[in-house]
Amino acid sequence: LFSGQYQCDGYNKLPNQDVVQTNSASVSLVLVKDVEVTLTDTLSSNLNEVYFGTSFAITCVADGGRIPFYLKLDRTPHGSSTASEIVLYNKPGKTPTSVAVNEETNTLTYVHSVTSSGYNDDGTYKCLSKNKADSEAEKENVKATDFIVVKNVKSSISNLGNVSKGSQLTISCTAEGNRPPHNIVLEKDGSPEMSWSNPASQCTVLNFYRFECVYDVPKTDYSNGGTYNCVSKNKALE
Repeated sequence: LFSGQYQCDGYNKLPNQDVVQTNSASVSLVLVKDVEVTLTDTLSSNLNEVYFGTSFAITCVADGGRIPFYLKLDRTPHGSSTASEIVLYNKPGKTPTSVAVNEETNTLTYVHSVTSSGYNDDGTYKCLSKNKADSEAEKENVKATDFIVVKNVKSSISNLGNVSKGSQLTISCTAEGNRPPHNIVLEKDGSPEMSWSNPASQCTVLNFYRFECVYDVPKTDYSNGGTYNCVSKNKALE
């Protein structure tokens, strides 16, 4: 608001002269400050969760006394330490038009919009910006938010076919859904045969969303015959 060119003008008239003398001095003033970053989203849940297949937007804004010369938004997937770049504004080198530059407010703004969310949209989003608040030091500021895409749980079971009496029986029950399934039940003829609470030693974490639990019978007899179903539960959104 107060940045700009300031000018001071002086006037006088010497005795016995009709000419008015003037003198001017000017100075350019730039109000600078450490860069500030805000990271906002359109999620209604305070848990930063969005339902699978729905839309969301994340807005990254950098505010500095001068227009920040650097703005980056990246995402680090859950279970990974490697960030993937979404957008990078780095003047004078890389200045994508998707980053809005406002010279009146000295801000950079980028809106990351997703129309149909999937597992590849979850993770930690980080907004980073830099400017020079004075001639000696480069300042940076970063904000991050953790983000989860959730969906109703889906179960599957291995195809058993026919098993000979006395042989080994192994049933694999897989549940997929985020938040991760908190309870998996293997039913035999409609009654619980085995139950796993998340996590369980008989279960393997396949990735952030999928668990595989194994029911093993070393030596089968006729009592092991029947119809097996895999049932799992989670909370898609509270």
